[in-house]
Amino acid sequence: MNKFFPINISGQIITIEKAIATFSDIIAFINEHFNVAIKRYKVALFVYKSILNSFKGIQDRKPSKEDYKLAVDVLEEILNYNEPDEQKKFQNKRNCEICKEIIEKCYR
Repeated sequence: MNKFFPINISGQIITIEKAIATFSDIIAFINEHFNVAIKRYKVALFVYKSILNSFKGIQDRKPSKEDYKLAVDVLEEILNYNEPDEQKKFQNKRNCEICKEIIEKCYR
């Protein structure tokens, strides 16, 4: 089990299970909406997958500080993505907030 969880983010208690689901949703969103052949998205996916592995106790190559910064920048792109469905837009916003806080509190 990861030593950082449960974690309080904006008054919501985030469990390891919620964190895994949230990062998985972000990965799925990037795969569906962005060109993953572009370096920035490839690096962001590497960071998110590395974080997922760390949640599961799997140690692999650790992303650099620049990789983490790029991953946070991609979260900003997701926040600004023109999503016509208001419910999906709200969920993307919440997912991005959770991922950003976890990266900043636990991995930078």
